[in-house]
Amino acid sequence: MDAAQTNFKKIVFFLATALLLTAPFEACAQTLAIGSTAIVIGSSACNNSQTITVASASTVQFTVAIDYTDNLNGNWLFANFGTNTINFGSTNSSTPITATTGPNGVQLTIGLNSGIGLATPVASVVLTPAGGSAQTITVHYTQNTSCGGNTGSVSNGFFSVSPGNIAISSSQPSQTVTLQDNVGTGFNFTPTVSPANSWLSVTNSSNSVSGNGTTSMTVTGNANQTNGVGTYNGILTITPTQQGVGTALNIPVVFTVSNSGGGGNTTGSTLTVNGTNSNTAVIPFDYVEPNFPGNQCISMVDTASNATSYSWSTSTNSGGNWLLAENAFNGATPQNLAANYNACISISLNPAVASNLAGGAYQGAVVVNSISGASATIFVNLYISAGVANGITVTAQGQSGSGAIYAFPNVAANSSIVQQETFTVFGATGYTLGGPSLASGGGDFTMSTPTVNNNSVSFTVTSNTTGLITGLYTAAITVPSSFNGISSNTVITVVQPA
Repeated sequence: MDAAQTNFKKIVFFLATALLLTAPFEACAQTLAIGSTAIVIGSSACNNSQTITVASASTVQFTVAIDYTDNLNGNWLFANFGTNTINFGSTNSSTPITATTGPNGVQLTIGLNSGIGLATPVASVVLTPAGGSAQTITVHYTQNTSCGGNTGSVSNGFFSVSPGNIAISSSQPSQTVTLQDNVGTGFNFTPTVSPANSWLSVTNSSNSVSGNGTTSMTVTGNANQTNGVGTYNGILTITPTQQGVGTALNIPVVFTVSNSGGGGNTTGSTLTVNGTNSNTAVIPFDYVEPNFPGNQCISMVDTASNATSYSWSTSTNSGGNWLLAENAFNGATPQNLAANYNACISISLNPAVASNLAGGAYQGAVVVNSISGASATIFVNLYISAGVANGITVTAQGQSGSGAIYAFPNVAANSSIVQQETFTVFGATGYTLGGPSLASGGGDFTMSTPTVNNNSVSFTVTSNTTGLITGLYTAAITVPSSFNGISSNTVITVVQPA
């Protein structure tokens, strides 16, 4: 009996010691504070990536990798830390990169690595801290070229939802969303939001839509359910509940909480750009080859008293890294952003890339983040003409300067507006002009029969916007000319923004 009791005590002591030894390791298990665990990205420069803060209570190493639910679309996603002082690298696969974070956090950018059309895939960005458990950011992709809140539409080929992205605020907390059946069958659906049971909600009077009909729902943000002043990201998901009408659509939601709109914090500010009262602006660059355009310095004003520095990052929708801010793709700089300091950010083209682009239209964006927490986005439209031949002059009616690039006024997506512009091409003495020809790069452009008058030719270009979704549509008009037996072409780029 005594031997048995002794053995029992030894076993109890051994187990207690083992528990004590393992307890400190459990207490020290590392976790990450991730700014958002579900995001939506689209196909345009304004929405093809999102930046998320990753922080921890103490300094910790962690890995980042991407897990695709299938291999149908290749490695369509990337994750990197390019906007940080230390760039920890980039990945677009299950091969991990390693980064370090702490209480101040690091910025993880997740974005579209390659175009995938109307596909609606889902992937996971997996973050694993040393000594801790994996944490996941779910990434939804929906083809969506709308730039700016409450614009554009998204479609899976069977039904469409507009607007294509939702911007609400504490002063205007609700937005009506319309669902359109496009194939005449009608169907049932379920709307949901993420995060659920939090600051974002959706209400609808019907869970069905008739053939070729529409139905609406309301998305609402509640500032009192947030942590106060700041920007919050969510997702509205429309899921068909029957077969034959495609996959679910995900619509990104941005909720901006300001000082006057509730929430628990009153330290917010506003960063406005380009001399307006808005935190967004659109600027054009016209590039008639070989005359490379110079930089544009876009003014910035932050209402916060502590706004003494800012960071920025650039992105492009196509054509490679042709866009620069402060002669870099991203960075940070000290600068007082108060109104009396006349701060501006220099935006320019990257000559190594832009000088090799074909004629047409390209979109990019510069995102500026003030140290105050306020942010602004400058959307950049780059229009390129392949050039005007020697001895040739092009004019567009009512437009000063060269008519080699002409952009019709912007119209709403899915509108039915017809716009026209008349062009005249002049040849110097001794030059012979040929007949112009039009090649459309999308959209609905037509050209009238040219009128010849001495050494000039005139024609009218018509743009019909019926059925256009949000985006830039282009046409190239080529006018041949010759002088002393040498032939050349003048190319006019025409753009229809929608």
